[in-house]
Parts: sequence; C-alpha cells; structure tokens
Amino acid sequence: MEKKFPHARLETANLILKRHQVEESHVMAKAVRDNMERFVLTFPWAHVKYSSDEALKYIEDTLVQWDRGELFDFSIYNKHMDYMGNVGVHTIKWEHARAEIGYWIRKEFEGKGHMTEAVSALMQELFSLGINRIEIRCDPENERSKKIPQRLGMKQEAHFREHVFQQNAYRDTLVYASLAHEWSRGQ
Repeated sequence: MEKKFPHARLETANLILKRHQVEESHVMAKAVRDNMERFVLTFPWAHVKYSSDEALKYIEDTLVQWDRGELFDFSIYNKHMDYMGNVGVHTIKWEHARAEIGYWIRKEFEGKGHMTEAVSALMQELFSLGINRIEIRCDPENERSKKIPQRLGMKQEAHFREHVFQQNAYRDTLVYASLAHEWSRGQ
C-alpha cells in the first residue's frame, strides 16, 4: 500500500484535531500531571513529575515519525480551543493496510462523547486513505476506554490474558477492530 498521510487538521461538529505543535508542550505536560491518577495504570510513560521537557521531546519525536509515515498523533481541542487530550495512529503496518488508534482525554472532558467523536473522525480519515483494518487495544478494567470501540461498532476480537507487565503486575489487553468494508460514514 502506498503511504498516504492524513490531513494535519481534522474538524468535526465539536472538535478540532491537529498535528502536535511544540508550543503545546507545557499544556500537554500539565494535563498529564493533572490526570496522573487515571493514567498511571494505563500508560507506562506517565509519572507524577512528567515535565514540559518530556512533553516537548515526545512532540518532537511524533513530528519526525509523522514525516516518515510511522505515527500520526493529534492534539484534541474543542471549538473554544481548550486542549482536551490526544488521539493518534500508532503501529502502522503499511504493507498490510493496518493501524492502531490510541487516545487519552483530560478528566474534565470525559464522559461527554468527545473521544468517541475524535476516534470516529480519525477512523473515517484512515479508511478514506486506504487503511483496511483499524484496531484499538485497551485494558479490560478501563471501562470508559473500552466503551469507545463498542460505541463505534468495532468487534472485540481478542482478550489477551496477562499480556503486558505494567505497574508491577501483569495486565490483560482487549483488542477491538473494524474493517473498511464494515465502516459506515454515519458513525
């Protein structure tokens, strides 16, 4: 499959998804620190002293990976331009037209359908570029996270037991997937 990159800015009825910018490092770092209690079990990179320098390095790395077609990571904003979190395309396998989506959102924006809207927009963009299979992987104990693929009609294909070792414990992973021919623009 030929590499086709998503637009650097996607808009929905309520959201703006845009390629990260280095100027966002401070707001991203603060959002991670403010949401640490929720992130610590899910994200191995999260820690209580997550700094603006770490966020800047992350952003710079994602920009390089974007230009190589290895990862497409977006900041999520509402129409008031409040930074809400991140959604990204990871583990891209161009030769198989397959990718994985990952995401996180600040607590104050949780439970309002924003992440479902962001993931739906990103899935639509990927399918329009020729990606055939999109996966979402999440911890079965993360109730909010696993509801997103369920709301989007993705099929649960696997439950990997003790799949990852995080925070000094083995944790399970659920795998949800959707295929291009199953996707409807009405999502």
